[in-house]
Amino acid sequence: MRGWKTFRQGARWLRSRARGRALILGYHRIADPPSDPYSLSVAPERFERQVEALRRHARPVSLGELRGSLVRREPIHDAVAITFDDGYADLLTEAVPI
Repeated sequence: MRGWKTFRQGARWLRSRARGRALILGYHRIADPPSDPYSLSVAPERFERQVEALRRHARPVSLGELRGSLVRREPIHDAVAITFDDGYADLLTEAVPI
């Protein structure tokens, strides 16, 4: 299966980083532009696979939920939050539906 090795490596990376603690992932754009000289974009199909892996191997949470757990000093196990650093339209058209 094409991409299976990369998927397994990504899942292993995620487990090693999120085990027993929280992880915040930052994205720039969810798009497949004709030119991406700084490799800041993630194609929608790839982002969808990444989110599926997060759901299988971690516990997706909002930043508000993560903050609340920290304030209450509650244990955070395998939590992962996704953030976006800019307000491109593809955030609404591509990322939010996924």
